[in-house]
Amino acid sequence: MLPKIIIGVVVLAVFLVVGFFLKGKKPPDYAPQYPPSFGQQGRQQDEHDLGRGISKPFYSKDNLYLTHTWPGEGNFSNEETEILVFNESEDIVEIKSFDLTYSVEDKVYPQKSGTWEKFPSKENWERIEYIIISAQHYKGEQLLIAPNQKGKLHWHINFGSSPIDGNQEVTIKLTLLKNGETISINEQLSRPSGQVFSKEDH
Repeated sequence: MLPKIIIGVVVLAVFLVVGFFLKGKKPPDYAPQYPPSFGQQGRQQDEHDLGRGISKPFYSKDNLYLTHTWPGEGNFSNEETEILVFNESEDIVEIKSFDLTYSVEDKVYPQKSGTWEKFPSKENWERIEYIIISAQHYKGEQLLIAPNQKGKLHWHINFGSSPIDGNQEVTIKLTLLKNGETISINEQLSRPSGQVFSKEDH
């Protein structure tokens, strides 16, 4: 009888020790960590959203935030560039016109293709709208962003076959309509030499 009691006490002690160590260990957190709202941090926002580089907004006003991603930045190929539009206001925003001109050492490179995509929220990348916006295919469809949605103007730039390196500039011209007000955005962003593009990288 005594050996059985001793065995039972030993087994119980083992369970208590194992439970003590397991209690102190926290399981790994695999849930994606989304950046806080632009509205909370404004131009201080500089986070990554599911591996996609989210830059500081180049436009930030009345809960409307626009960011630009350079070719080769984050998980982009060396020909991709885009503008993200975050609508954290209470109004529907319409993109009436859009133009992006990309240059390296003052040489302008044409757009090869373009798309518009829309998503249900800042954190959600499940696409709910897709429209081709390259000049030869765009039919003038309305590009609308409801409150708390985000939109994406995405382009591929035709750099050709020769490697290029130099000071880079992008000129962004957008016309938006929000609550009856026309918003005109004309921004020129620059990036110094150091990013090399070549056909083989695409």
